[in-house]
Amino acid sequence: MLTLYLLYWFIVATESFLGDIIRAVMSDEFYRPGMGVVAGLVVAFVVGLLMQTLIVRRMFLLIERCGVPGAAHKVGVSLDP
Repeated sequence: MLTLYLLYWFIVATESFLGDIIRAVMSDEFYRPGMGVVAGLVVAFVVGLLMQTLIVRRMFLLIERCGVPGAAHKVGVSLDP
Protein backbone atom coordinates (compact mmCIF):
# COMPACT_ATOMS: atom_id res chain seq x y z
CA MET A 1 0.00 0.00 0.00
CA LEU A 2 2.90 2.33 0.76
CA THR A 3 4.35 1.69 -2.70
CA LEU A 4 1.09 2.70 -4.36
CA TYR A 5 0.93 5.86 -2.28
CA LEU A 6 4.53 6.78 -3.16
CA LEU A 7 3.82 6.13 -6.84
CA TYR A 8 0.72 8.34 -6.63
CA TRP A 9 2.71 11.05 -4.84
CA PHE A 10 5.47 10.91 -7.48
CA ILE A 11 2.96 11.24 -10.33
CA VAL A 12 1.06 14.13 -8.74
CA ALA A 13 4.20 15.97 -7.61
CA THR A 14 6.04 15.70 -10.93
CA GLU A 15 2.96 16.60 -12.95
CA SER A 16 2.26 19.67 -10.87
CA PHE A 17 5.88 20.86 -10.62
CA LEU A 18 7.34 19.93 -14.00
CA GLY A 19 4.01 20.38 -15.78
CA ASP A 20 3.99 24.04 -14.74
CA ILE A 21 7.55 24.46 -16.01
CA ILE A 22 6.70 22.80 -19.32
CA ARG A 23 3.58 24.97 -19.71
CA ALA A 24 5.70 28.08 -19.11
CA VAL A 25 8.16 27.06 -21.82
CA MET A 26 5.71 25.87 -24.47
CA SER A 27 2.22 27.03 -25.33
CA ASP A 28 -0.84 25.38 -23.84
CA GLU A 29 -1.97 24.00 -27.18
CA PHE A 30 1.10 21.74 -27.38
CA TYR A 31 0.98 20.64 -23.73
CA ARG A 32 -0.63 17.27 -23.02
CA PRO A 33 -1.49 15.91 -19.57
CA GLY A 34 1.25 13.57 -18.44
CA MET A 35 4.16 15.44 -19.94
CA GLY A 36 5.27 16.42 -16.43
CA VAL A 37 5.33 12.74 -15.40
CA VAL A 38 7.37 11.81 -18.47
CA ALA A 39 9.79 14.65 -17.75
CA GLY A 40 10.07 13.45 -14.14
CA LEU A 41 10.89 9.93 -15.27
CA VAL A 42 13.54 11.26 -17.66
CA VAL A 43 15.08 13.38 -14.88
CA ALA A 44 15.09 10.40 -12.49
CA PHE A 45 16.72 8.21 -15.18
CA VAL A 46 19.44 10.77 -15.94
CA VAL A 47 20.19 11.30 -12.25
CA GLY A 48 20.44 7.52 -11.83
CA LEU A 49 22.87 7.26 -14.73
CA LEU A 50 25.02 10.05 -13.32
CA MET A 51 25.06 8.48 -9.86
CA GLN A 52 25.95 5.08 -11.31
CA THR A 53 28.81 6.60 -13.25
CA LEU A 54 30.18 8.45 -10.22
CA ILE A 55 29.86 5.45 -7.91
CA VAL A 56 31.49 3.02 -10.34
CA ARG A 57 34.31 5.44 -11.14
CA ARG A 58 35.06 5.96 -7.43
CA MET A 59 34.89 2.22 -6.80
CA PHE A 60 37.52 1.53 -9.47
CA LEU A 61 39.72 4.34 -8.17
CA LEU A 62 39.47 2.88 -4.68
CA ILE A 63 40.41 -0.58 -5.96
CA GLU A 64 43.37 0.87 -7.82
CA ARG A 65 44.55 2.90 -4.80
CA CYS A 66 44.27 -0.04 -2.41
CA GLY A 67 46.85 -1.84 -4.48
CA VAL A 68 44.86 -4.93 -5.35
CA PRO A 69 47.21 -6.42 -7.93
CA GLY A 70 45.67 -6.52 -11.39
CA ALA A 71 42.12 -5.87 -10.17
CA ALA A 72 41.39 -3.03 -12.58
CA HIS A 73 43.17 -4.79 -15.43
CA LYS A 74 41.10 -7.97 -15.06
CA VAL A 75 37.92 -5.99 -15.57
CA GLY A 76 39.40 -4.29 -18.62
CA VAL A 77 39.03 -0.77 -17.28
CA SER A 78 41.60 1.94 -17.67
CA LEU A 79 41.26 4.86 -15.27
CA ASP A 80 43.93 7.00 -16.87
CA PRO A 81 42.50 10.10 -18.59
